[in-house]
Amino acid sequence: METENTDRQFSIDNLLEKAKEALRKFKEAPGKLKAGLLAALAMGFALVAVIASAWFPSGLSDAVVEREYEEHVLASLPDAGIYDAGGSWKVESVDVTSKEKRDVEPFFTAQFGDTYYEVVGKVKASSGSAELERVLSCDFVMHEGEWQPLMDPNTESETWRATAAPDEKKLGENGIEALRMVDVANRSNELSMLYADCKATVDDLSFNEDEQTASAQLTFKREDAFSTAKAVVDAGWKFENGHWILTSAKANAGAAKVSHEKLVGTWKGTFKDTVADEGNCFGAQGKELVLKITSVDDESGKVEGTFQGLVHHHAYLDTDANSVEGDTDTGEIPFVATLNESENIGVNYAGMKTMAIGASFTAPETSSGKVHISFGFGTRDDANAALAKLITKASVQKGYRSSSMFEDTYTLTKEQ
Repeated sequence: METENTDRQFSIDNLLEKAKEALRKFKEAPGKLKAGLLAALAMGFALVAVIASAWFPSGLSDAVVEREYEEHVLASLPDAGIYDAGGSWKVESVDVTSKEKRDVEPFFTAQFGDTYYEVVGKVKASSGSAELERVLSCDFVMHEGEWQPLMDPNTESETWRATAAPDEKKLGENGIEALRMVDVANRSNELSMLYADCKATVDDLSFNEDEQTASAQLTFKREDAFSTAKAVVDAGWKFENGHWILTSAKANAGAAKVSHEKLVGTWKGTFKDTVADEGNCFGAQGKELVLKITSVDDESGKVEGTFQGLVHHHAYLDTDANSVEGDTDTGEIPFVATLNESENIGVNYAGMKTMAIGASFTAPETSSGKVHISFGFGTRDDANAALAKLITKASVQKGYRSSSMFEDTYTLTKEQ
């Protein structure tokens, strides 16, 4: 650059010397030649002025402003929001709408020269799914031999406009936000907890470009081995300041309802272990527990059915035994119980299990004693676990004790 400036200065100096030589000859020339020399001299000085103006421009060009404004806008665009469609932003146009030359304050002339420019420009950019029109203002000063913005441009105004609907995939992935909005309105966290791990399917997505709004129906489905739940949420969004914002969410009346219809059927129990007051009785080993659930009322939690298995109508044992007299089949016993969440099944504290949902039932007492069944589905460690515990309290005198307690645990498998 230094060599280029030197070359330019050399060329201008040559032109000036030639102009001066022409002026000297003009003074010495006879009168009849002065007219021609005067014309040549005028052309020479005009040429020097034109070349000097081209090589050393004094004014701020629109190209400099356009470049600065474009770079500023591209660097200051926000990242896509949780519902926004992707796409690379590009500047469509930059228009310089006002450029006013001003005097530099005397204190700064040594650094910036005598003048600066106040410039206003309009920038239009698009991403394929949104558009931006931003009006910028900035002061440009001459510094280190070139026009530069004194500070970052100021945003005087900006207008955002969506040209496409929100991203459908993102609506589904962030559907939990709609559930949270419903919960806030209901002063609970019921739905956001129930469907915490669910992505929504998106239906009927529509976009109103005039109103800059969008709407869709979000469907959430929760299903495990023992229950199902479904929520349908009508949601709305509005495009504001470059982002789609969730503005409304309304869930169907049964959104929080969990169905346990999957529990209906026949469950076969495989012996797992046993616990007793004294010696253990393994009479149930190799036997099968049959739990038949005939109905579940999801509103009340009432569950009905029958169960059948081996019970221990004998006194406590001094030592473990494979089987003793009094081990007998219950026959089919009907039951009515209530399903509860976080239900503890069993009566032996060392062997009790907390299930995601479960129920207990005690059959009417007979002369032989009491039979109690508890069953449950899902544990903290195994969401697919299904267990039943059959407890016998036998009314048999032995020593100072008038009864005995036996508890057999079974793993349940549903018949297909």
